[in-house]
Amino acid sequence: MTTGGGRDPSDGQGHVRAQRLHHMLESSDDGLWDWRLDTGEMFVSRGWQRMLGYAASPELDGRAIMRLHGHPDDDARLRPLFDAVYRGERDAYQAELRLRTLAGDWRWILTRARVVERDADGRALRLIGVNHDVTDTRRISRALRTSESRLRDTLDGLPIAVALVGPDGASLHHNPAFGRLSGLSGDALYALDIRALPWPIFDESGRRVTFPAHGVFAPWVDGRASRGVVLAHFPVGADEPVWTLSDFVPHFGPDHTLRHVVCSFADITLLRRITAGLMRTQRFEGLAHLAGAVAHDFNNLLATVLGSAEVVGIGLAADSPFREDLDRIIAAAQQGAALTHQLMGYARRQPGLPRVVDLGARLELMRETLARLLGRRVALTIEPPREPLHVVIDPTQFEQLVSNLIVNAREAMPDGGQVRIELDVAPHLSSADNRPMVVLRISDDGEGIASDVLPHIFDPMFTTRRLETGAGLGLATCEGIARQNGGHIAVDSRIGRGTTFEVALPRARGDAGESEDRPPGPPQTERAVALVVETDPHLRALACTALERRGHRVLMAPTARTAAAAATRVDVLSVLITADTLPDGDGPTLARAVAEHHPRARVLYVSNPAQHPTLDTRVWGDASFIFRPFGTAELCARVDALLTRALSRR
Repeated sequence: MTTGGGRDPSDGQGHVRAQRLHHMLESSDDGLWDWRLDTGEMFVSRGWQRMLGYAASPELDGRAIMRLHGHPDDDARLRPLFDAVYRGERDAYQAELRLRTLAGDWRWILTRARVVERDADGRALRLIGVNHDVTDTRRISRALRTSESRLRDTLDGLPIAVALVGPDGASLHHNPAFGRLSGLSGDALYALDIRALPWPIFDESGRRVTFPAHGVFAPWVDGRASRGVVLAHFPVGADEPVWTLSDFVPHFGPDHTLRHVVCSFADITLLRRITAGLMRTQRFEGLAHLAGAVAHDFNNLLATVLGSAEVVGIGLAADSPFREDLDRIIAAAQQGAALTHQLMGYARRQPGLPRVVDLGARLELMRETLARLLGRRVALTIEPPREPLHVVIDPTQFEQLVSNLIVNAREAMPDGGQVRIELDVAPHLSSADNRPMVVLRISDDGEGIASDVLPHIFDPMFTTRRLETGAGLGLATCEGIARQNGGHIAVDSRIGRGTTFEVALPRARGDAGESEDRPPGPPQTERAVALVVETDPHLRALACTALERRGHRVLMAPTARTAAAAATRVDVLSVLITADTLPDGDGPTLARAVAEHHPRARVLYVSNPAQHPTLDTRVWGDASFIFRPFGTAELCARVDALLTRALSRR
C-alpha cells in the first residue's frame, strides 16, 4: 500500500534486482533460453547468440536458429528424450548436440532443460534451459583419452614388469609383464602384497629379502627410493629362478604421506646367462692356454720317463726283483699320458687326424663297448638316423666324447635306468661356414643335475663324485672336443627327470663316406738309415738307442740347420724323424729341404699337441705322426710301418 501519493519502496528494490538479473544473464557466456511450446516462441540470451557468431538481437527467433544451425543427425538421437519430457515421463533432460556457427564450424553444446509449466493433461507448456559450449572440453578429453590409450598400450607392451603399488603393498595397477613375472593372474594379482610375497626373494649375494628390514623396501620404511637392486625369485610354477633389475620409487601427496610406489622389474635372466657364459668362455680360454703350456712340458718329461723305463726293461732279466718296480714306473707314466690326453681335449689341443666319419655307423660299431661301460643295470637304446650323417672328426675323439657322456649317464643312475642315443639334423642351427649341424643327443632318466651345479659341469676339475672315481675332466674334455671340431655342447636337466646332452657338429659337405685306414702289412727287417732331429737331448738319445738296437743306422741333429747338413753327407736316407717345431724352423720346411737330396725318404713327425692341435694336410702333406708322450717300442713300430709301406711301393 502507498500513502500520500508516494511510490512503494519495495517496487524500487524489485526493479534493481530485475536489472541485476538481466545484466547477469546477458553477460554470461552460457546460452539461456525460454521456450513456450504452446505458442512456439523461444527467447535466447545474448550468450547463445554469441556462441553462434550473431550480434545481439532481441528479435532473433530461437527455433529458427535451431532449424538453421542444428546437426541433422542429432534430431533422431534427441527426439525420444524430448518426447519423454513433453509427455510428462520426466521433468528435465541433459544432452549434447552440435550447432554450426555463422563461420561454418561445428560446436558441441551441452544443453540442460527443465519443464516449468504443464497443462491440465500433464503436457509440457514451457521449458527453460541453458547451453554450455563444451567443444574445447571434448577436444581436451579426447586428447587425454588418446594419450591414456597410447600410454596404456606402451605400458602393456613393455617387456619390463611395472606395477603401481599402494602404501599397503597392494597392486593398484600393473601391466601384463608383471603378471607373467609373478606367475599370477586375475584377482590373485590385486590381492598380492608385494612386501610379503608368497615365494622367497633373494638378492645378488644370496641373502633372503624380507620386509621391513631389507633396503629394497625403503620406500615403505623411510620414503627413500630403492633403485638398481638385483633380485631373484621363483614365480608360481617355475623350476628356475628369475633374475630382475628392480626399481622402487615412492610418490607422495601434498601432506607428504605416501600415495603409491612405482615398482619396475626388468628380467635380466638371459643377460646373466650370457654374461656368465662369456665369463666362463674367458676362463676357459685362460685355463686352456695354461693347460696347453703345462701339457707341453709334461709330455716331454713323460716321454723321457717312459722311454728310459723301456730301455732299462730291455736289459733287465724277467726274474729281476726290479721288474715289478719298473712296471709300476711305466704304468704311472702311461696314466700321466692319459691325463695329458684329457687336458688336451679340454684345451682343444687334443691331437687328431680328422676325416669324414659316418656317425651312425660309428655308433653301431661302439654299441657293444658302450653297453659294457653302462653295465647290466642300464639299458642302452641307439636310434639309427633316417639318413647317413657324416661329420669331419677324428674317430678316436668322437669315441672318447661318446664314452665320457655314457660314463656320466651311468654315474647319474646308480640304481639302473635307460640311456637313449639319437642322431639328427638340427635345421635351426648352422656352423660358422653355414653348414647344417648334426646333433648327437644322449639322454638318461637318472637323478638329474641340481640347478646350482648345472652352470659348472663343464668347468675343469669340477666334480660331484668322490675323488677316487673322477678327476672332473670328462665333461670339460667333451666340450673341448666339440669346440675343436667347430661345434658346441649343451645340457638340459631337471631333478628327478633325467639329463640330456646335445652335441652339435658341422655336417660334412657332399656325400663322402667313411674312409678307414688300411692296416699295415708285416714289418720288414731291412736295415735303414734314420735321421733323428730332436732338440731335447734325452729324447734324442733314447730314440737313437732304440733304433740302433733295432738294427738301424742312426744320425742325430738338434736343429733344422744341422739336420739339413747331415742329410747331404749320406748317400741314402730312409726315414726322417723330426720334431714338428724346431728352434730354427719347422718340420715341413726341413722335410722339403731333405727331399731335394733324398726324395724317397719317409717322414715321421714327432708332434706335441699343445703346439700343433690341428694337423692340416695342406701343410703337413701325406705324412705320419707320433704324438708325445710315447715309448721306444711305439717309435720303432711306427718306423717299421713306414719302411714296410715304402718297400711295398717299390
